[in-house]
Amino acid sequence: METIDLLKWTLNAFELAACIAGFLNWQKLKNTYWKYFPVYLGIIFLAEMTGKYLNVHEMFAWKVGLYNYFVIPLEILFFIWLFYKELSNTIYRWLPLVAAGIYVSCWAIDMFFISKQPLWWVQSFSYAVGIVCLLSLILSYLVHLTNSEDILFIRQKPMFWVCLGLFVFYFCTLPFYGMGNYLFHKHPSIYIGYAYATYFLNFIMYSFFILSTIWGIPKLSYSLRSSH
Repeated sequence: METIDLLKWTLNAFELAACIAGFLNWQKLKNTYWKYFPVYLGIIFLAEMTGKYLNVHEMFAWKVGLYNYFVIPLEILFFIWLFYKELSNTIYRWLPLVAAGIYVSCWAIDMFFISKQPLWWVQSFSYAVGIVCLLSLILSYLVHLTNSEDILFIRQKPMFWVCLGLFVFYFCTLPFYGMGNYLFHKHPSIYIGYAYATYFLNFIMYSFFILSTIWGIPKLSYSLRSSH
């Protein structure tokens, strides 16, 4: 087994572990919107397995379509939705809606216009915009958290751990995904080296996701607010 294949299977193991950790903690998630988090992780894992199947059978166009039309939009929009739920009672509640509108618009431009260019391979433009939107939401959430009483229970805040995971992965990979098509065609050695690094960043992100379901107590913030 080559190194890249080992990294891919290791990533799948992290994805599955995060999903299982979520369902093992289902009791504290089932009555909150966090119940959709392990479901989302399960969908991502199944999509990755589907991608492997398509790759083995050399159905490369189907694999590209799977990620461009389903996996990547799902990743961005799910976390935007999660921020919408988390920020719904704050002054930042409008930000996720704006972020969703911007991302969907850029995704449409990517799919129907930019994808027609000869060097296009993956949706670098809309993905980069989606990452910037997520980073903005992460910053907004952390600012809100530091100015609220929930900061006293930061270890039990599942969104805090999710934010850490998202920040580590998306902030560090923004140059890679933003310039993916250019690097892939013009500097393949740099592209491959950066691609290897993204796997380790993925491992860190999913480790934080696992902590979010193990240590997180979704109802904590609700009970705290209801006492006032």
